[in-house]
Amino acid sequence: TVPPAVCDDQTPCPGNGPNDAFFGVVGQVCDFDLGAEGEGICLERGMCRNPMPFQIGDLVEGSNLGRENVYLAGCGDRGGGAEVVYTFEAPADGDACFTVVDAEYDVVLYLKGVCSENPGAGGGWNLACADVAGEEPVGGVNEKFEYALRGNETYYLVIDANDPAD
Repeated sequence: TVPPAVCDDQTPCPGNGPNDAFFGVVGQVCDFDLGAEGEGICLERGMCRNPMPFQIGDLVEGSNLGRENVYLAGCGDRGGGAEVVYTFEAPADGDACFTVVDAEYDVVLYLKGVCSENPGAGGGWNLACADVAGEEPVGGVNEKFEYALRGNETYYLVIDANDPAD
């Protein structure tokens, strides 16, 4: 296995040219949160850090405890706490419903097609977002949305705590 390239302010990642400033172009981005002091690690553009794979129809149980606080949502309280990121490939075109049930703290649920190289950029990169902004769950459901998926596309589903203490 080849280790990821190291980057810094003077050494860009491979595949980056003068016109690669626009998010989403093919190439890599320097993630300074993952490198040593003053250095970064080159990651493929559009990839969320540490996503956990799942398949449509899976029921997932888990917690945000011990996770990073990297991304922000584009709705509600914006998800300023730790998040869990799941990734999946849509098996076919069609609507899918995503739901968080019985969360013990206020969460925001959002779907991304790519992850921003500036993770805090938030809303402009979300395909869908749900946050009842601290309201009590109704029937055990904290957040939910439906989205029309495109077959064979990769998606990232983020469950983000709204409070940095959660």
